[in-house]
Order: sequence, then C-alpha cells, then structure tokens
Amino acid sequence: MVRKALAGTSNKSAPGPDGIGYKLIQQVLNLKLGSELIREVVENLIEGKIPKEYQHCKVVMIPKPGKDHGKTKGW
Repeated sequence: MVRKALAGTSNKSAPGPDGIGYKLIQQVLNLKLGSELIREVVENLIEGKIPKEYQHCKVVMIPKPGKDHGKTKGW
C-alpha cells in the first residue's frame, strides 16, 4: 500500500526541507534503498511511531484561480 501511494504521487510536488522530492523517491522505489525506505515507513506505521524527523514540515497552501478557497476537497 505504501509503495502504491508513493508511486501515485505527483512529480510536480515541491520537495520538503530535506530537498528530497517525490520524483527522486519514485526513482529509488525498485532499488534496495526504496525497499528499505518502505520497510521503515511500514514499521513506523505499525508501531504507531512518528520519528522526530518526520514531524518537521511546513505546509503552504497555494490557492488556485477560480476555486472557492473556503472549501476543502472531500476525501
């Protein structure tokens, strides 16, 4: 499930503070590094742990023209 989620991400997304974007992550998914990354994420999810490194993020909303900015997209 994690592999599928990562594979479906947009290459146009901006990288995080570490400079690693989804494009790079997608390129390593089929390598040993990608398998290790997925293993670590899955273990953390199963154990309910969020590493401190994962807790530092900045979310910047970019308003799109012609959209109602007061509404959120239903998931």
